[in-house]
Amino acid sequence: MYNSGGKSVGEGNSERKSLTIDLGCCQSDTEVKTVLKRAGCIITANGDDLLRWLEWGRGSAHIISLVIVSDHDLGLLGEYSLQQLLERAKEKGYGICPSIVGPLARLGYHDQPVSEEVFVGMEPVYDDDGCSSLFILARNIETPILSGTFVRLREVFVSGKEKPNLWLLVAP
Repeated sequence: MYNSGGKSVGEGNSERKSLTIDLGCCQSDTEVKTVLKRAGCIITANGDDLLRWLEWGRGSAHIISLVIVSDHDLGLLGEYSLQQLLERAKEKGYGICPSIVGPLARLGYHDQPVSEEVFVGMEPVYDDDGCSSLFILARNIETPILSGTFVRLREVFVSGKEKPNLWLLVAP
């Protein structure tokens, strides 16, 4: 159903992890929660809230290729907003992830290093109160985690010199 297989995609001197997922494999938040829990994943409260606000497709399978890039790879150093990141990703040929990519990528990203966090490069999902969030794929010592974080398009992200932020985007 999913394939990460530790593949890396090189661009220049940089190695990037890639994975392929099927956007049609789960048809509801209930179904994806069941599959995530069976796979031993933790879903945080924020991640669970986000799942409820997704629009799930009905229909055939749609395979999508994804890649993890750093904000440095996109030429973003220091402070930048989500809006700037999404625009830069498009300029560099990457696609913006559909919102349902977050939980499905969590299922497919088996070889995630411990303590790594990957933001899903997507338009924020809005709840009834107008609060916007995006998914984060994380991993503790034992368990993969699906989380979420509140974010605004113009809210500032800070990229560290030693530890850049990682983003999941649609591969060019």
